Amino acid sequence: MNFPVITQEEVKTVMDDMDKNKPPGPDGLTLGIIRELFFLDPAWCTELFNDCTRQGVFPDFWKIAKVLLIPKEGKDLSEVSAYRPICLLPTWGKVYDKIIAQRLLYELESKSKNATTKEEVDIKLKIPKSWIKKQLKMTMVQEWQARWMSSPNSRFLYGIFPEVNTKSCHGDFLINQILTTHGCFPVHQHRLFGKSPDCECGRDQGTVFHYVYGCQIYREVRQKYFPENFFQLGILELILNTRGKIGLKIIIQDVLTKS
Repeated sequence: MNFPVITQEEVKTVMDDMDKNKPPGPDGLTLGIIRELFFLDPAWCTELFNDCTRQGVFPDFWKIAKVLLIPKEGKDLSEVSAYRPICLLPTWGKVYDKIIAQRLLYELESKSKNATTKEEVDIKLKIPKSWIKKQLKMTMVQEWQARWMSSPNSRFLYGIFPEVNTKSCHGDFLINQILTTHGCFPVHQHRLFGKSPDCECGRDQGTVFHYVYGCQIYREVRQKYFPENFFQLGILELILNTRGKIGLKIIIQDVLTKS
């Protein structure tokens, strides 16, 4: 499909139609800031989108979201269900996404119109925007799944969640430390800041598995909260176990305090 060149007026119209009060994504650039950049150099901004269209790419960093967990009023904040996750995407990506969505809608409506130009046809059928959004979402999820399966990164988390899903899974900050293997763990701190990768117990490196299954510092926590057969259980099974989850949070909170 050959798209006509994106125009400056088209970019301006799209931004004028967007909610100016939406919070920004990880890059911190609000719609107001991007509008100012556009007014300073509309040709550069427009060419940025045209370059993406010519190359057939949607930049990866426009797909990276910042997740905020909003506590629900009157809920137990120790439970996952007490939080409402909100994903904040970069505004650049939102603008480009809307431009593409409008172009797709225009192309589909044009083809539908051309197919119904016979004299005996007097009904024009429009393709619902909801259908287009559904198809785009299906395509996005399929591409996401393919990237998730082939990526060399986050294989620990892939072992727990091999299938992608747009629904929120766990909104607990401490539990997410385990699922991502990032944050407080010494091996991750070593990669980022050059700190020692070893656990303070001196028996192994400070990995998720070491703290959950082997570190002697937390032996009493495991005895008190984990099931007797916890060695036979996976990380996700421990998270889904009510008392096991409490024990995990106690361990991670202590590791986080010491990191």
